[in-house]
This record gives sequence, C-alpha cells and structure tokens, in this order.
Amino acid sequence: MNNTFSIDQVSQAVSGAQPAIERICAEVWELAETSLCEVESAKVHMRELAAAGFAIISTGTSGVPTAFVAEWKWGEGGATIGFLLEYDALPGLGNAAVPRQQPRADGKTSGH
Repeated sequence: MNNTFSIDQVSQAVSGAQPAIERICAEVWELAETSLCEVESAKVHMRELAAAGFAIISTGTSGVPTAFVAEWKWGEGGATIGFLLEYDALPGLGNAAVPRQQPRADGKTSGH
C-alpha cells in the first residue's frame, strides 16, 4: 500500500477539513473554559473527531476528566500521528472575537 500523498492531496484534505476547524474554533472560543474545566470543549472536539471517523478510545485519560484519546486507522502499517490539543482558556483574557481589546458581550472574563 502506498502511503505517500502529494501536496495537492494534502491541500485538498486541509481545505475539506476547514469547515470543521472553523466550527471547532468558534465553539471553543465561545465556551472559554479554564484548565481542567473544559468539559464542553472536550465534547466539541470528540464530536468532530468521531464525525470524521476517529474512534474515541479513552476518556478521562490518565485521571484527567477532560483528557481523551482518539484514534484513526487507515490500512496496515500507516503513519501514527499524535497531537496535543491545548484549548483551555486563561482567566482574565476574555475578549470579543475582534482584533482589539474589547470585553465579551456575554461577560465572560476567561478567554483564548
């Protein structure tokens, strides 16, 4: 099995994922959950990964309630890719989704 992809194939895959990426970003921005409290944000990520064909193989991973492991397989001997999602908001960074300092309309004071 050939596991080599062209630049065009990778570009098409990224373009195809763009709506999901933008949806995740918008939802997680609105939730702005702080460290170890990102319960709904984790659900957003798991929902999108499952919809894309990933299997959620672990939740509450390593005793962290909001940690999870998702796995996607394509054939035998394919690549293994991992990434660490860092999506916890920080206290005091609540900002409207604008390119200037502006408080959020919903009053949340945590943000990304």
